[in-house]
Amino acid sequence: MSMHPVFAPARILCTGLLAAALLTGCGGKTEETTGSSPDSAGTPTGQAGTAERPLTELTGEVQLEVATWEELQQKIAEQNGKVVVLDVWASWCAPCKKEFPGLVRLQQQFPDSVVAMSVNLDYEGSKDNTPESFRDSVMPFLEEVGAKFPNFLFGQPSDEFYELAEIDAPPTVLVYDQNGTLHKKVDVDSIGGGNEEVSYQKHVVPVVEKLLSGE
Repeated sequence: MSMHPVFAPARILCTGLLAAALLTGCGGKTEETTGSSPDSAGTPTGQAGTAERPLTELTGEVQLEVATWEELQQKIAEQNGKVVVLDVWASWCAPCKKEFPGLVRLQQQFPDSVVAMSVNLDYEGSKDNTPESFRDSVMPFLEEVGAKFPNFLFGQPSDEFYELAEIDAPPTVLVYDQNGTLHKKVDVDSIGGGNEEVSYQKHVVPVVEKLLSGE
């Protein structure tokens, strides 16, 4: 799959935190790597032990673990019967952090029928660091907003996520139906582009409510 053309100008413009705050998002650098870490029960992600502890039961504290694309898809599939809302974000993305509390409110609004998740794309694939090395910069924000649901550090270079998910940049919200099928990608393009930013209340909640109502 080829890289979307918007990545080139996005990488040029997003050269620092100030620029990131002015943009909706941007891409990263592609370099192949792999990543995996044990979950809170000590079982490597993606193995059978994960399925024995449904993620919906792990809501007492903020969680953060490394997960590859395949592991993310498995965790989403495990929530069969529930709507899954996956927030794709990065700590340098000001619009991402602005709307992230909307995901927290969404989980609180539909605690029994919706599973909220987030995946952070700070890791670009540099050999000088690892996905886990971003924990100290990502965890404080998640704790601040009370993200007491499954949160992940993407264990592959961020550009690989863009390609696999077929998205251009964060913020993007991926909404999966009760069968684990991707139902809607909510990003700047899907809401008409321009200067409008992704809003949970305006763009995501209505999608979730229609899924829950069976429309």
